[in-house]
Amino acid sequence: METLNAIYSETYNFVYLRAKTIFSKEDDIQQLMREVYIKAMEEEVREDRLFAWLGKEVYSLGCGKFRKKKVSEAHFLDLEEQEYHVAASVDLETTKEVICEKLEELPDMHQATLYAFYYDHLSIKDIATMMGYNNKVIVNRLNYVHKYLRKALAIHAEEKQVDVAFSVEAVCAALEEWSKKNQLHATVAQNVFGSICRELSIQLDYTCQEEEDAGAQKRMVERGEEAMSALIEELKTYREKEKKEFHPAIPLVVIGGIAIVALSVFLFFSIKSKETKKADATPKEEKPVIEEQREEEIVEEVAEEQTEESEYIFPTSDTALLTRADLEGMGAKELRLARNEIFARYGTIFGPEDLKEYFGSKSWYVPKITFDQFYDSVEMSQIEEANVSLIQQVEKEISK
Repeated sequence: METLNAIYSETYNFVYLRAKTIFSKEDDIQQLMREVYIKAMEEEVREDRLFAWLGKEVYSLGCGKFRKKKVSEAHFLDLEEQEYHVAASVDLETTKEVICEKLEELPDMHQATLYAFYYDHLSIKDIATMMGYNNKVIVNRLNYVHKYLRKALAIHAEEKQVDVAFSVEAVCAALEEWSKKNQLHATVAQNVFGSICRELSIQLDYTCQEEEDAGAQKRMVERGEEAMSALIEELKTYREKEKKEFHPAIPLVVIGGIAIVALSVFLFFSIKSKETKKADATPKEEKPVIEEQREEEIVEEVAEEQTEESEYIFPTSDTALLTRADLEGMGAKELRLARNEIFARYGTIFGPEDLKEYFGSKSWYVPKITFDQFYDSVEMSQIEEANVSLIQQVEKEISK
């Protein structure tokens, strides 16, 4: 089994960095690493395709648990011509720092998609195949990240009075920097290796070269000096292709929409006219009291809705994106409740007694599924995923 030692010492950072873009918890990252290397030993991967195979397995296995979640689709990439290269006036070093910082705030799978495209130089089609989605879902994720980074850089530029701006070139440079800063510590790498050996029921001492970066700078597709040009060409080609496929349908949709609206308006006024004539023909003294009763019912319904809303920390965290401003001033306990509130909406059964007691006191909470059942069957929306991710990030920050 010396092959395991040779493969692991040469590639563990390559596997670790990609696993880290998928999971935020170290335990999950290391578990994915173990699964990948155990599978590599079972399949006896050829040396000449080692990195390509490892990368594919990390993305495929790691993304598997997210495939059931609902995702929306985008039709084409929302990039402008001036957003491909760094402008001469832009402070690239500061731009890289901001992007690296914001990478940690991205929802699950969005960071992995970004890394696979801008660092591994995989095509949109290849990423979609590995992650188990169609091309348009991958485009949607890239669009989401583009908008998120644009906004973050614009805010930073305004607050710090420094010239930073989004560009494809800056994202690539930032991911280079991120890869250097987030390599797995040698001691931890040795511990992971030991756990792999235990799962394989073998005894093997770990040895590696101290100067070896364990594949940290490796890509799944090596494009050399042509990398940036090839990347931009992929973005432009895909954008134009999708536009051509999408735009011819727009006139039909618009015409159909106008026809439906016109018909609806016509029917509405026809019915309204008939109702008015009937109302005029009805003696005033014969008008029923149903309207007054309905008004009382509406008032009661509104009061109930308001009472229920007051039981939430964030009443719309399942339908609207939260911002850092929303979380400002909240303590660790309140943030934890706000995060679990998103899971509680689905009737998730909690283990900790304080969570059981807290959500048990809410009229809207109906416990019905365990967390294991939740992850197997529930499809969270991208908004919910993003809100959970943001709250977790703020929790980490205040706990330091």
